[in-house]
Amino acid sequence: MKNVCLLGVIMFFAVPSRADFWGGDLPLLAEIVMNTLNTLNELEKQSTLLQEEMAGIKDKIYRVETIANVVQPATWNEWKNPSEALRRLQTIYYTLPKNIRLPSPMPSQQRYHER
Repeated sequence: MKNVCLLGVIMFFAVPSRADFWGGDLPLLAEIVMNTLNTLNELEKQSTLLQEEMAGIKDKIYRVETIANVVQPATWNEWKNPSEALRRLQTIYYTLPKNIRLPSPMPSQQRYHER
């Protein structure tokens, strides 16, 4: 009931709006439209950036989880064994995406790595 009374009072004392027939408000309206378009453009850029970032989030989480499982403080003594350390480093290395890994060794170096 209070809302209806308040609305009635506002409607009764409202001053009618007036338009500027000579176009004095057009620059203000143009500025509002331009600010709105700029804001919309910035939001679109940010949403595109976020979509690109979220597209690879599962791979990043998988890498972090794998590295966290391999590098446990309780198992640091096992890193003293060279073959175990190499196996763990390979596990970490192969969780990285192929585009940031080093190229495979040359044939002469590959024989050395196979030993």
